[in-house]
Amino acid sequence: MPKTDLLQYAHLLWPMALTLAVCALIGLEFHRYQRDEDETLAFGTVRTLPLIGLTGFLLFTLDHSGLLFALGLALLGMW
Repeated sequence: MPKTDLLQYAHLLWPMALTLAVCALIGLEFHRYQRDEDETLAFGTVRTLPLIGLTGFLLFTLDHSGLLFALGLALLGMW
């Protein structure tokens, strides 16, 4: 794969890293909240929220109309 193919996606690295960082921080805080409130660990903490955030980022990046993002959100809501 030539270098020019990889460079065309370089502009996505900073937004993707920011998305992962914010989702990881939210997951860490949610995990701490659940532990402090003596709740059982349930849906989504440190690993799940960054995965969901990255999936949403990729779906919106693939289709800027938001149709894929809405479909992903609907599938997540049904889960």
